[in-house]
Amino acid sequence: MSVGPINPIVVGATTPVSQINGVATLQVGLSTAARDALAAQGLPLPSTEIETALQAQTTSLSHLIAEDAVRQDGLAPLFADLSAAASAPALPQPLRAEIQQLLSSQPALDATATAADVKSALTSSGLFLEAQLVAALQQPDAPANLSGDFKAQLLQLASNLMAQIQAEGGDPADIAPLRTEAGALRRGTAKPPPPLRGAATTGQAASRPAIDEDTDEDSLLHVLEHDAKAALARLELSQIASMQRKGYNTQWRLELPVATPDGRAFAQFEISRDGANGGHPDASPTWRTRFSLNISPTGPVHAEIAQSGGATRVTLWIDDAQTREALSAEQAQLTAALAQEGLGDCAVRVLSGAPVPPPVPTGALVDRST
Repeated sequence: MSVGPINPIVVGATTPVSQINGVATLQVGLSTAARDALAAQGLPLPSTEIETALQAQTTSLSHLIAEDAVRQDGLAPLFADLSAAASAPALPQPLRAEIQQLLSSQPALDATATAADVKSALTSSGLFLEAQLVAALQQPDAPANLSGDFKAQLLQLASNLMAQIQAEGGDPADIAPLRTEAGALRRGTAKPPPPLRGAATTGQAASRPAIDEDTDEDSLLHVLEHDAKAALARLELSQIASMQRKGYNTQWRLELPVATPDGRAFAQFEISRDGANGGHPDASPTWRTRFSLNISPTGPVHAEIAQSGGATRVTLWIDDAQTREALSAEQAQLTAALAQEGLGDCAVRVLSGAPVPPPVPTGALVDRST
C-alpha cells in the first residue's frame, strides 16, 4: 500500500473544524500563543463553537511541555535524513515527492539572502501556523494556503509516514527507540537543549544522516517518522517559548536553516520588543534580535542586534580566534555597511567567548537524558 498524493492545506472561513483537524492534524489545537497573537493584533477570536472543538483535543500545557522536552531533537538531523531519503531507492515514490517538496519549500539561507528572504523564512517557519489558521477562518474572502508552512508540512509527513508503517504491518512504538539509538550513535551528536523563553540561543551544526541509499524501506520509514515527531516537538516548544505573557515583553523564538558545505545548519533566533527606553512614554521601544550559528570552520558565533529610534548597536561573540581577529579588522567596514542600509547611528563590537546566559527559572525543565 502506498501513500496517495498530498493536497495543499488551504483553509478559509467556511472550512469545517473537522477538516482542519483532519488535514493539519493540529496537535496543540488553538494554542494560547495563537490566541495571544490575535489579541495583540486586535483581531477577533474564533467563535465559541470552533474554540470548544479545538480545545477538546488540547492537552494541558505543562503536560505538553514535559512530553515535548523529552521527545524533541534538532532540526539539522531531520534535514540530513530527509536529504538522504530523497535519493534512497527503497523510499516509496509518493513520500519521496512529499519530501522533495518540503526541502524545496524551505530553502536554506546563504550569503545572497536578503531581508525579504529572511522575512519569508520566518513567516513559513511553523511558528505562526495556528495564528494563520485562525486568521483564515476570520477572513471568508481570503483563504490561506499553508502548503509552504514548515509545521503543516511536518504534520502531514509524520501522518503519512505513520500510515505507511501501519499499512505494512509495523508499529513505530516497537522499533523507533532502536532506530533512534542507532541514529544518534551514527551521528555522534547530542540533542540540543530545548527552546526556552529567555535562555541563551544555540546554533545547530549540520548533521550527518543516520540513513543512506542502501537503507531498507522499513528502517527509512521509522527513522523519518521519529525525526518528524522530534522536530514537531521542538517546534511546539518554540511556540510555547514565544507565547505572549502578561507583564513580559513580546518575544518570538524560532530556528531557520542556513546553507553550509556540510549541509543545512540551523540558526536559532530570539526576536523581542522591549517597552519604551527608561520608562519614558515618548521614548522609542527597542527591537532586539539575538541569534547563534555553529558553522565549520568558525564554530559557534553569537550576535545581538539592538535598534531603537535612530541607533543600531551590534555585538558579536566569536570563540574562534582567527575568525574574531578577521572580523575585528573589518569593524569599520561593518559599521559603514550598516549605516548604508539606513540604520542610522551604528556601532559594532566584536567580543570573545559567548554572551552571559540569562538566569533560567528553577524547575523550568528537568534533564531526563542523564
